[in-house]
Amino acid sequence: MKSKIYFLAASVFVFFFFISCSVQRVSKIVQHDIKSGMTKEQVVSLLGKPYKVAMASEKDVTYDQLYYKEDIWAGRTYVLTESILSFKNNVLVKIDQGQERMEGDTTIINK
Repeated sequence: MKSKIYFLAASVFVFFFFISCSVQRVSKIVQHDIKSGMTKEQVVSLLGKPYKVAMASEKDVTYDQLYYKEDIWAGRTYVLTESILSFKNNVLVKIDQGQERMEGDTTIINK
């Protein structure tokens, strides 16, 4: 009886251990439902700090671009993707995919 309880406890532990080791299969932009019209503050609160920021201004209009990189599991390997989020007066107006490359590959794919 004790051995069955130990086996059951060990099985539950192993099950939850492997569930917690999940990999990212979907972009955080899709996962967090990032859409045009969101504020820059909303986006940063969901995605975190970008690795790169570009800014410009013209008269009373400010333009910002936030750059994010993610490793996404694509079946047998990871794909490093870059997303560029463009803001006009702190409101998201455009989401572009930047460079993309597979893990271990030195070729960069520009989309």
